[in-house]
Amino acid sequence: MNKTQVIAIVVLIAAAFFVGQAEGWKFLTSFATPGAEPRGISFDAGQRIVDDGPGGSYVYQVDFYNGYVYGSFPAPGGRGAWGVSIGLDAGRMFISNYRTSWIYHVTRTGSLLGSFVCPIPHPADMEMTYGSQLHVAIPDRNIVAVVNAATGSLVSTYAGPGTRPTSVGSFGAVVIADADEGKIWHRYGQSWILSGFNNPTGVSGLQTITQSVEIFFIADAADDTVYVWGSDTCTVFPASLGRVKALFR
Repeated sequence: MNKTQVIAIVVLIAAAFFVGQAEGWKFLTSFATPGAEPRGISFDAGQRIVDDGPGGSYVYQVDFYNGYVYGSFPAPGGRGAWGVSIGLDAGRMFISNYRTSWIYHVTRTGSLLGSFVCPIPHPADMEMTYGSQLHVAIPDRNIVAVVNAATGSLVSTYAGPGTRPTSVGSFGAVVIADADEGKIWHRYGQSWILSGFNNPTGVSGLQTITQSVEIFFIADAADDTVYVWGSDTCTVFPASLGRVKALFR
């Protein structure tokens, strides 16, 4: 066993002990984020991570298995970019800007399709659910805004499960990250899944059609790392997410 392998094992063990878990979940792997200020994360938007670093805001396409970066483009709106979600149609995505409160609809190469001002200021990470509705975390007000993704109008709001929601993630907007409490919550039932994170700014996930297997990706801005956790039915982390994606959702 070489030095690199030993270091990797130590990191994985430390991460597993550092992050607490509710019964039924286990640590699978982790990888470094492509930038120093990770914000939103979305598996459904083509494995994307938004980074708002000193050199500018970028949207990265990342292999969520090993952290390999396939490409990137500057986030529309410049500094302050935070959220990322699947778009209205295939090959499109939404990007939010916390500083300016704009939400942009773009192609997966960054071409602008449209934009609107979030009806409640300072949107963080977000996720699309059924009926073309974006669930947008509003950290400063401890609420999630439900927005019509086609018109930009406010549909409703609901309280965050903790005190500072920073991300709504997974298809159907079923999980919420809370930065103050360092927890990942199930939106339904308001029960926490994982805890012990320092600054979870983004969460996303995928699940099988039967929902017997779930995998969550949590971006932690405190240590510039994406942590991958799975349900207890995950025997090992898939060798390639592309190979198993057909089984999900």
